[in-house]
Formats: sequence, structure tokens, C-alpha cells
Amino acid sequence: MTPLSLVSSLAALAVVTAPIVQASAAGPAFRISLVQVAPTLRPLVPKIQAGLPRGMAMRLPRQLEGTTDDGRKFPLYGIIQSRNNHDQFTLQLVITPDCEVRACLVGYIAVASHRFKASPRRGEETESIPLTSGIRGQYVYRSFPNNAALPPVHIVVWEQDGFAYIVSSTMKKWKVLEIAKSMATGAVIPSHP
Repeated sequence: MTPLSLVSSLAALAVVTAPIVQASAAGPAFRISLVQVAPTLRPLVPKIQAGLPRGMAMRLPRQLEGTTDDGRKFPLYGIIQSRNNHDQFTLQLVITPDCEVRACLVGYIAVASHRFKASPRRGEETESIPLTSGIRGQYVYRSFPNNAALPPVHIVVWEQDGFAYIVSSTMKKWKVLEIAKSMATGAVIPSHP
């Protein structure tokens, strides 16, 4: 996988900072306010729009940061997964903007035109959680008892706007819930027509 650089030209920034509107026969017009997009993801908006399958929309979090065990905050960055397909789009979450190895990967956010199956395995924790008014998500705590080298994963799955969304990460539960809630109320990025 070759990660995409988060550094963009001034011309691309000019495109990103302008309001973007798309209307299609399939659905309503979307207005993107980039104030509603986490600052580290704003330069990726044109690439996300271009990479989304036709007719699909991605919700992006308003805030995207990690927290160390002692409470210090640090920014998280996005890398568009190179193997997206016609019914799913994934943005990997990394701790450095130029990540080229799995060591800096902390999770991902995704959208799909189909339902995600986040069914808990035997002995795993699951609960229904509120994300925003009228939207609930399913939280799953997944551990790997047969492989101690793998850290536990916190997953939140929900349906909104006719799509299925997922946040999956090795970060703390409260941080994953924070990102999911931020996505549920964040900007909707439509695909290019």
C-alpha cells in the first residue's frame, strides 16, 4: 500500500475551503462545511469524493485525535485505503501523516452500501449506544485471546443516511465512541457525480 500524502498544493486547498454542493437524482443536495471536518482530514476531501463509489457519501468526524495514557492529545491522520471497491470506502487512521508501515495504524473508519456484521463472538462485550438524536450504534469489544500479540479492538457500527458506518480501533473505548459520535454529527462528503 502506498499512502497518500496529506500535503496538498495551494490550488487544492482553495478547492477544499470552498463550499461544495452536489445534487443528484438519487438523493438530496449535500452542502459541505469544512469547519465540520477534522483539520487533518480537510486536505483529503477532494480525494475522498473522487474515491467514493458513485452515489455513496462518507461522514467525516469533526474531531480526530488520539490520547496518550497520561492524557496528552495528538492528531490522527487519514490514509485512503488503496483497495476500496464499488460498495465500500475505508479511511485508515494513522498517527503520522506519512505512515508507510502498520506500526502507525490505529484503526479505520468506513462506509458501505451494505450492512456491517459486528456480531459479537462468544464472551465479547456488546451494547447499544446513542450517537446523536435518533441514531444508535452497536458497540463491540473484540479481544484475541489466542493471540496475545494483538491488542483488543473497539468497534462501533451504525446506519445513517441509507449507509452503514463503522469505526474500528485499538484506542480506548471512550475515544472510539467519541469519533463515532463526531462522525454521526459531522460533515457528509458525497461522491463526485
